[in-house]
Amino acid sequence: ERDEWLLKGLADLAVVALQSMERYKKASREAQQTEMLYRAGRELAKITYWEELEQAYDIILHIAEEHSPCQVVIRRYDDYSRALILLRATSYQDTPPFQRMDLDEGLNGKVARERRTIVVYDSHNPPSEVALSLSDATIRSLIITPIQFKDRYYGNFALAHRDASYFRGSETGFFEGLADQLASTIYRLETAKARQELEQISSIGHSAFELTHRLANDLGLVQFYTSDIQWRIG
Repeated sequence: ERDEWLLKGLADLAVVALQSMERYKKASREAQQTEMLYRAGRELAKITYWEELEQAYDIILHIAEEHSPCQVVIRRYDDYSRALILLRATSYQDTPPFQRMDLDEGLNGKVARERRTIVVYDSHNPPSEVALSLSDATIRSLIITPIQFKDRYYGNFALAHRDASYFRGSETGFFEGLADQLASTIYRLETAKARQELEQISSIGHSAFELTHRLANDLGLVQFYTSDIQWRIG
């Protein structure tokens, strides 16, 4: 009985130790994610011109790849063709990602239409409402989240891995945070560009007004001198 009591006590201590280790690993992971999100925001804040937008995509791509060794894909939504165009992709094993996807096509199209994150834990047993169309048949788990800010939709941010159930817990929130930061940066640069163009148009309009005013004054003088000359020689 004493041995049984001792073994039970040791087993309880082992459970406590394992639970503490899991909590520590989770807290460490979440702290790492918070630091990465902060770093992403800090680096994105340095981008001030629309012409530097490509740098924003690179920053998000590299941080996502650093966090999770998997395939990372960024697709841009094209308003004219109403399609998702491949912008960035990390290294892939067998086949490259699709270059273009329509909004009625596959999981990317569903995310674009519904503007919500979708996680597939096992591509061999996907949810009934999800129609998968994978360029790489070895992919087992994936997550796709929309890149959107307010009412503006800019594209999809996707990650894929060959292990089933790879994306769980705080992973979803972390990748959504990266997508949100990218979207807010695009919106900020878009707004700054529009303001700059408006200021240029306003400046051109003001210059045109001044030129017209000066020409009107000069033409008025010409008419006056012409009338005076005609009066003198008449």
